[in-house]
Order: sequence, then C-alpha cells, then structure tokens
Amino acid sequence: MDFDVQTCFDDLVARVRAARRKMLGLAWLESLAMVLAGILLAAALLLFLDLRFRLSVAGRIALLAVAGAGLTALLVWRIAVPVARARRFSIHRLGVWMEERFPALESMIVTVLDLHPQLGQPATETRQGLLPLALKSAHRGTVGVDFRQAISSRRALCLSGAALVLLAGAVLFAVFHGDVLRAGILRFTGLRREMRQARAHVSLKANVLETDTVHILDGSDGADAAVISGSGVEIQVIGKTSFPAPLVLLTRAEGETSFASREFAVSATNFIAIPSVTNNTEFFFRLASATTGLFRVRATSYPRIQNVQLRLRLPDYTAVKPQFLPSTDGNIQALFRSDAEVTIQADKPLQRATATIYGQPMAGKVHGSRMTFHFLVTADGSYTVDLVDKDGFRCRQKYERTIKALQDQPPTVEVTTPDELTLTADQVGGVAVALSAQDDYGIEKIRLVYQVGCLPGVTPSKARSKEARRQEKKITPRRMVNMAFPCRFDELGLEVGETVDFHIEVEDTDTESGPHVAKSKGMRLVVVGREMRDWVQIEDEDRWPTDFVGLEGVKRATGLGRPGAAGLVTDVGEKPKDSSPLVSNAAEGAVPHALREVFAEYSDALNN
Repeated sequence: MDFDVQTCFDDLVARVRAARRKMLGLAWLESLAMVLAGILLAAALLLFLDLRFRLSVAGRIALLAVAGAGLTALLVWRIAVPVARARRFSIHRLGVWMEERFPALESMIVTVLDLHPQLGQPATETRQGLLPLALKSAHRGTVGVDFRQAISSRRALCLSGAALVLLAGAVLFAVFHGDVLRAGILRFTGLRREMRQARAHVSLKANVLETDTVHILDGSDGADAAVISGSGVEIQVIGKTSFPAPLVLLTRAEGETSFASREFAVSATNFIAIPSVTNNTEFFFRLASATTGLFRVRATSYPRIQNVQLRLRLPDYTAVKPQFLPSTDGNIQALFRSDAEVTIQADKPLQRATATIYGQPMAGKVHGSRMTFHFLVTADGSYTVDLVDKDGFRCRQKYERTIKALQDQPPTVEVTTPDELTLTADQVGGVAVALSAQDDYGIEKIRLVYQVGCLPGVTPSKARSKEARRQEKKITPRRMVNMAFPCRFDELGLEVGETVDFHIEVEDTDTESGPHVAKSKGMRLVVVGREMRDWVQIEDEDRWPTDFVGLEGVKRATGLGRPGAAGLVTDVGEKPKDSSPLVSNAAEGAVPHALREVFAEYSDALNN
C-alpha cells in the first residue's frame, strides 16, 4: 500500500469524523436546551397552579408525577434518541450523507472509502496500478471542502437562546419575588415530610385568654378579640402529635402581605404571648398538618368622654321654653323640680351606660356613641357616669358632677299709698292702692286683705265681723306688675269712727314648692265726719296730737299743704296767740279746747 494513498485516506476519514463530532455536539446542545426549557416551564406551571389553587398534598404529588413523566419523555425524545442516532452514523453512511449535502463531490468521498480496502487485495497488475490513481484523484477533489459546513448550528443556537431567556426570567423572578419562590419550592420539596405528618395523629386547639386589657368578642364585627393598644395577647395552645414537629405561630399585622412565623417546642399545654399589639393583627397556629382557625385581634383604646350636652325643662308654671346647652362642663344648676336631660358624647360606640343620681343607679339610653338620661332636680347633690364601649372596655375617666337645685324666690311688692288715710264716708269709694311687684318667674294673684274695726269709744250701728276679709284678682302671669288696685271700701257702708286696716298680698305661680306670697306694708283708713275736717288746719303733721286721723290722708283729700290751698279755719278770732296754752307752737295751728279734750284719749290710745 502506498504511503500517499494511506495519507489521503486518513485525511478524508479525519475530516468526516470531525463533521460527525460537530453533529453529535449540536445534538447534545439542542437536547439540553429543550430539556432546560421544559424543566423551567414545568416548574413555573407547578408553582402557578399551587399558588393559585393551594393544592393539597395529593394534588402536588399528582402534578409532580405528570411533570416527571413529561420530562422523562422529553429526555428520551430529545437526548437519548438524537445522540444514539448520531452515534450510529458510520463513516461510510456519513460520507454518503456528505455527498448529498455537497453535490459537486459526485461520490468522491465514497470512492476513497470504498477503494482503500481493495488496495491490499490480489488483483491484476493493471488494476493495482489504477486503484491508487483513482483514490488520489477522488481525494484531490475533496481537499477544498470542509465537511462540517454541511451541519447547520442555527437550530441549536435558537433553542439555546430560548433556554437562556427562560433561565434569565427565572433568575429575575427569584431576585424580586424570592419569598414567593422559596415558599413554592418548599411546598414541593417538603412533600415527604407533609406526607409523614398527614399520616401522623395530630390535634391542635388554641384559645385567646381574656384579661383586663383583652376582651373576647363574638366575631360579628370581623374580630375575635379586642385589645388595648400597646398591651399583649396571651393564647393557650393545646397540641399533640405522634410525629415530631414544631408548633408554628404565624402572624400578620394590618398592611402586611405575608405572615411572619415563629416556632415553639410542643408541650401538653403552651401559653404563647404576642407582646405589644399596636395594630390590627391576624394570626393562627400550625402543628404538622393541623392548623387552627384564623384569629383576628383589633387594637383599640379605652372610651373617653368628649362632650356633655344639657337640656333643661323648667316646671310648667314658669312658662319658660326648654333650655339647650350644646357644650358644658356637666355641672347642673336648675330650678327645683326641673327636668334635666344629660347627653354624654363618647369617642367610640357604646354598649351600655349607667348614671348614678343622688346615689341611685339609672340605666342610660345608648345611641351609637351617645348616652342620654334625665331626672328631676329635687335637691343638691351629684351624679356620676359609667360608660362601657362595644368591646366591653370601661371608661377610666372619673366623671362626677354636681347638682344644685335652685329655689323659686318669693315675689316682692311695694305700695306708694300713705300709711294712713283719713276720709269721709263719701270719699271711701275712691280709694285705690298703687303697687309695684315683681317675681323671678311670674305673679298671677293680687289680694287685698283688710279688717274692719273702729276707734275707741265708737259704737257702729251694725255689728261687723272682726275676721280678715279678702278681695282677690287673678291676672295673666307676668314677672312685673304695676297697677292701682281698687279697694271698693264703699261697698262696706262704713260709718264715722270706723277703721279699715289693710295690706296687699301678691302670689307667684310656683306650684312645686309654693306658691310664695309677699305682703306689702300695713295701711289704715279712718272714716271721719265733715265737721272735724272744718276745724283742722295742718302745717306740721309730725307734731299734730291727733295722728290717728291720718294727717297725710287729709292733705291728699283736702289739698292742705299745697301752694295756694285755703285753710279750714275761717274765723281768725279763734286762732290763739303764740302764747296760747292750746298749742306748744303757734305755727301748728289751733283747735278749740273742747275738741282737743274730746280726742285726747284717742290720740293717747293710738300713739301709745
């Protein structure tokens, strides 16, 4: 065998084998890219389905089985079969395939491969000389051809690029949503442990313990317990399991998207505390395959009083409209027997409210965050209020206020009529008392109270009762009264020497603690004869010895003392001199000695 012929054969075979190695490498690359893409897509599908539907253990196992079968089929189809097929390509078969890819070679590769084995066989001399020439000629035609160009790598590169894009997406998802990815992976990687736990005997029960700062609710408002903000919550957990597993507490505060977990060792009875709850919080416990229900704890505060409103309804007799005070300190000052309505405004809805008035408890009416109660103001005292909110927490503000019962003041009355009136019988009918009265809420009755008597030594022609008599007038209630009250003494038929002692009474409208009556000063009417008036001249009434006849009344009736009034004594000769024993002062006027003696005893009786 010629060395040049052998070299040509080896060169051709080496180039064909290089092409086969490229084919095999591309087959591996395509297979690995498709398998990687299949694994990523299958994992994404599994995680999505589990996160979307929270698959059970059996569901996840079934998905894993389906995914495993699909990946196995993909490995066989895209790795085992292509690689085996590439390995089964012989040099001769690969040469034929090359010639199909390069039509210009015209069976040159097959010629070299077929003639080389024949060179060592016995043949005619002519044949032995032609075979090397044919082999070299065929080899020479393939020298400029790179057989590896017949194998395209475009498909392998596309598949590899797609697999890399999917891998990059998975990496980005892991960076930005690593917790979700880890949770999803743990749900599949922990299937074995979950299956063991599922077959284990597990019992789990949890109860929130009620304290002064934690109240258990009925759940109707979306929470199972209410806690004073900043206080802790203690939970009693009873758990048993035949499989060693930790007790896990999962909590999530308002505004958080995921639960934070804490693990505890399992004992027969566990007391676990959640310290300092400042926000609404959700939590539950998990032990192996068992979980408790979701507990909801609402952070709240003690109720506080924001405002106090008063509505006072005074007794009907006052005719005063109800008084409304929209904002007060709660202390009450009201007229006796007034109806006081107190409205307490809290900062949160109330469950119940109690008021203690004059030492007696009273349930208040609750409307949302308001409580209302009312009572009669009957005495000085105090009241307290106790509020309980919807969560059962009691108001810690000490609220005690005073009650002061104001008394209806009696009326006052003044009269401008003189203390004494001296009139003749025909002048009695014109007597009227000018009065001015006032009261804090109203006067409705005015009375004239009088008693008929007589001067000493006078015996009337008809007997009269000594008891007090009354004339009463009812008026429209008002606070101030200014009027002249007619006495109508002329109806009595008074005689000379008779007297009438009288005064005015006013009565208010108080029907609760009254009525209250005010009396004016006492006044007297004296009936005198006309002959006496003719002998009287008055200039200084304070020293006239007969005060009992009502000198001021005489002046009002006769005009004495007014400028230009004529004196009653017309006989100048009867006027005494300055040294007259009849009077101590000539300026006082004079009266006949006999008349003075007659009335001396009257004057003494009245003045003493």
